[in-house]
Amino acid sequence: SFFDSIRGDADSLAGLVLQMTGKFPTKHQIISYKHYDFKITSVDKRRIQFILVTLPENNEVTS
Repeated sequence: SFFDSIRGDADSLAGLVLQMTGKFPTKHQIISYKHYDFKITSVDKRRIQFILVTLPENNEVTS
């Protein structure tokens, strides 16, 4: 699939974000990957609680 090159052992969106950053993200941090933006909206000491995903415009999607 589209994210297989970075997915690794991730089973969740939070796990995917951890794979992309290589570290625990901070609140309000934005991680971008192939026109997708992942904004960390809520974290606690041990887990990412909420992520806002912004999808690309239809004509920007690439594989």
